[in-house]
Amino acid sequence: MRRWHSIAPFGVALVLASAAFVQGSPQAAPSASPPSIGFETPSVVDPIHTFGEPDIGIDPQGRVYVSGPTGTGTQRSVWFGSVDGGHTFRVVTPCPLAPFPPCPAPNALTGTTAPPGGGDTDINFDRSGKQYFADLAALTCLRTATTADGGRNVYQSVYPAGCSGVPGADRQWLAVYDPAPGLKTTSAYKGPKPLIYLAYNNITSGTQWIKSNRDVDPLPGGPGLTYKAATKGTDSICVPNVSFYAPFGADGYPQIDQVTGKVFQAAGFHNDDGTYSMLLNIGTPDASGDLRFLDYPQNDPCGDKDKLIHIADNLKWPPDTLFSVLSMDSARNLVVVWNLGDSAKNVPPEDRQVFVSAASAANGWTSWTPKVQVSDGLTSTGDYANVFPWIKAGGPGRADAVWYGQDLPVDPSSHSGQKWNVFMSQVVFPVNSAGGITGVAPTQTLTRVTPHPMHYGDVCLLGTGCITAQGNRNLADFFAITIDRSGAAEIVYDDTSNGLVQKPDDCSLPEVADHCGAGVVTIARQSSGIGLFGAAVSGPSNAPVAGLNAPAGDAL
Repeated sequence: MRRWHSIAPFGVALVLASAAFVQGSPQAAPSASPPSIGFETPSVVDPIHTFGEPDIGIDPQGRVYVSGPTGTGTQRSVWFGSVDGGHTFRVVTPCPLAPFPPCPAPNALTGTTAPPGGGDTDINFDRSGKQYFADLAALTCLRTATTADGGRNVYQSVYPAGCSGVPGADRQWLAVYDPAPGLKTTSAYKGPKPLIYLAYNNITSGTQWIKSNRDVDPLPGGPGLTYKAATKGTDSICVPNVSFYAPFGADGYPQIDQVTGKVFQAAGFHNDDGTYSMLLNIGTPDASGDLRFLDYPQNDPCGDKDKLIHIADNLKWPPDTLFSVLSMDSARNLVVVWNLGDSAKNVPPEDRQVFVSAASAANGWTSWTPKVQVSDGLTSTGDYANVFPWIKAGGPGRADAVWYGQDLPVDPSSHSGQKWNVFMSQVVFPVNSAGGITGVAPTQTLTRVTPHPMHYGDVCLLGTGCITAQGNRNLADFFAITIDRSGAAEIVYDDTSNGLVQKPDDCSLPEVADHCGAGVVTIARQSSGIGLFGAAVSGPSNAPVAGLNAPAGDAL
């Protein structure tokens, strides 16, 4: 009997987990309501170094990493690692320009990584857990870095590094091709693995894709430090732009398929009739890893835009506030999130909503589900107008989308005392027996992640116009979400609710140089509800406690 009792609960758990895993499938019928999605009490990454636009990644060993820029003014970025699930962090070894890498161990005289740096940091991993890092250096070039031992030894390259010798760069994103042994691949690529791609906007012509592998970068720390061009067709002269062809998709966060080796990037497109479309570009590698994109210039020297895949059409406003983000689930379904509005000044705040759509590998990612609004647009929930979406996919058909939402029906760039929170919508698209999405609309679960507003006042979306508008840019341009091995969401965001500011210190007034709220980088981990692998996740609650009991006899 005791043996039977010890096995029975485990069997019940498996049944419930299996039912949850296929939730949304036409054949699925959950036997019980899952617990609601909840989050732990947020943890602070670093109480000293504050910065905007943090990103997050979890390596195959389960270690959590966070990075972000302290700003173009300082030309520094910070890079942290955690071995306890994101509850406490340590600075990854800084790497000064001299002595040359490998970098020395941290000490009292070296803190954050030395310049250059300061924007749009990104981190990614290969299957071994080697970490790849890219940082923006004052819109001039990219600093790249790698570590194969969790940050104990770090190598970096400053120039040409990720710019492949070509100055001018912005919004650099990493994608790593490193298929698992035994995976049946169809990629034409025959070179060494991992193959690391870096996509960036070169400001002049647009997106550039560059590559690194051990043939390109055989020196210590490589691959991942030095890159070379990997985009076909860039010698095609585009007269209207006074430049050369660049594949469509600038600024969109990319994905890579481990079976075909194809890369994906989505972005908004302004149509001739004044509407906008969300379009997808796909790059296919050759034997050397060079990419030919759908809009390769055959008929139009600037690129054949009619070959791009339409995700959504007839959009009233630009769908890039600020980025459209792609993620691929374990069944190779692609899901995309976008936010209408961009930096346009005349957008009604009620139109600034977040949408998702998905496509299956079975049709080559050419047929996308109708767009689904995942933000609710209500003042009562504090989610009236929204900015900065991100998304992470997990098991077949499952994804978590996040964004910053404000409570008032006003322009986000206005000085109106609005309150901002982090929101998450878990979407579950119905899938078939192979895991491919069926095209049926997903179920949605909307959750406010933050226990209190994480920002007050404006979030300036005016770009360089924020200077003249005295707009608050403390949140910078984005924040991010990933999942741990249980499928629990881990969200990194900025909490500026401290209101810290230099003189003048009246946060009710627009500030000229400094703005209220130092960006304390914060982690929220999902601790209840169904995760992205279809099973319930667990962790400590953030519910208030009735009181604290002090042990007797421990007073001084």
